[in-house]
Amino acid sequence: MFSIMTRYRLEKEIFRISVGLSILLAHGLCFLVIFMWKGEYLSEQQQISIALLMCPITAAYITAVIRSAIERSSETARPQFVNLNYALVVFLFTLMTLGGLVFTVMFLDGAQESDKQKILIFEIAFGAGFGLIVADLFGKVESS
Repeated sequence: MFSIMTRYRLEKEIFRISVGLSILLAHGLCFLVIFMWKGEYLSEQQQISIALLMCPITAAYITAVIRSAIERSSETARPQFVNLNYALVVFLFTLMTLGGLVFTVMFLDGAQESDKQKILIFEIAFGAGFGLIVADLFGKVESS
């Protein structure tokens, strides 16, 4: 078993790029859904209210991703590697978190208080774990 784990060494930079792009795309898609596709049954005030609920966490994650890209723009250091456990945990938890967020936003039903609660429950349930992943890959996540 140990020899299998040592054979699967993956570059951490691959995960940094993949997770960073996923964060940007998923949060962008959420705002697109809120403002473009939910207009049929959400009032403008409801759209803004839901978007504002997501803004602090979106801003914190996107700031961490962009800051990391800027700080590492000329980095030529030796690559860091991660093991298979790290790779699987980061990949699956990122997929669950961002996929779940997009799914939650896509199926908002227009009941303002209920919609807010769904997003908050999701952010609380997955936020701490995903925050650890983002902090490890991109550095400190600053709250807004």
